[in-house]
Amino acid sequence: MVEEKGFFSGKGVGLFLSIPFFCLLSACHQVTEAPRHVEVQRASITLPPDWTATATPTSSLTPTPTSTPTSTPSPTPSPTSTATPPMATATPMIVTKDGLRGVHVIALAIDPITPTTLYAGTMNGLFKSTDGGDTWSSANAGLTTNEIWALTMDPVTPTILYAGTEIGVFKSIDGGETWNAANAGLTHTEVRALAIDPVTPSTLYAGTEDGVFKSIDRGGTWNEIIHGLVNFSPITVLPITIDPWTPTTLYAGTWTGVFKSVDGGGNWSKLDTGLPIYMLHDLLIDPIRPTTLYAATGSVLYKSTDRGNSWFVALADRRSMSFRTLVMDPRTPDTLYAGTGGGVFKSTDGGGNWVEANAGLTETSVYELVMDPFTPTILYAGTEIGVFKSIDGGETWK
Repeated sequence: MVEEKGFFSGKGVGLFLSIPFFCLLSACHQVTEAPRHVEVQRASITLPPDWTATATPTSSLTPTPTSTPTSTPSPTPSPTSTATPPMATATPMIVTKDGLRGVHVIALAIDPITPTTLYAGTMNGLFKSTDGGDTWSSANAGLTTNEIWALTMDPVTPTILYAGTEIGVFKSIDGGETWNAANAGLTHTEVRALAIDPVTPSTLYAGTEDGVFKSIDRGGTWNEIIHGLVNFSPITVLPITIDPWTPTTLYAGTWTGVFKSVDGGGNWSKLDTGLPIYMLHDLLIDPIRPTTLYAATGSVLYKSTDRGNSWFVALADRRSMSFRTLVMDPRTPDTLYAGTGGGVFKSTDGGGNWVEANAGLTETSVYELVMDPFTPTILYAGTEIGVFKSIDGGETWK
């Protein structure tokens, strides 16, 4: 999977309103394990009179179920799909007034100005909530794929969004109501990470299965920027992180470690002192002390306090679960959370000590974490069965 995920992915947009300019957290995290395909079956439902949720989501691709239902015909996949993910049995997808359930969530983005507005990228399309995750509706008009790997939004104009998918980048200028492909020059179209410049939001970066691409015109055109990356193979880029104080400084996590650029992606160098060759799932940078970074790999979380020049172990998951996603309190950056294959872990001392934070989290395979930029005790976790929410800093989830 990717994780996708990213420092300046949807999770980080708006988290750093406390510093002199809009800064975002990590690159779309990227899920770095092969996603499990979610089985979706249709059924006729009689809605109660007080029903307030939005309509059942639609998308351009209906996944083929593992068995043909006896009550309804087997759905036919859309011809626009080009990839066939592994099949897996899952709870049927339900969009209800008590959250998004039964769907594999890969990416989350939160509006930096109106944080009750959220977007969820899943294996079954894109969904939007305008009430803090209580209700969700599909937001797939114009998307020609169901698999949404990465999300990010313009920090100044958050109605402008970008989605990384298995067939490239899509852009919305109306808060996800409609989407259009934005792939000119993007030759490697499986996009696992997206990052946006917090100072110049017309500049974007896309992490693909074959390197990094850059756009300086809001996704209108893209150019490959892989000088220094081509010497290492494979170079699939999963997370991309931007230094919030010096946006020309970038960090890219790949299947072979961390790379750094100090010239906006023009040149890259490998950072591997103390960091073994691991697949990087996520990268996180301290918004107040940008010399401090965290790298989520396999079953180990690494930390650097010298801009990535050297690394040391911050947390080794005793259950050998994969670290997939990281998020940090922008006001108190020593408070951070790690989403893993075994749930959520929390540290309040900069990664020195960690405790589990899973009460109420009925699915512990966490792929994405985002935080409310104004109320950092409000968190959202994207899991294999939907979105969970905590309003008490991870103490409890629902």
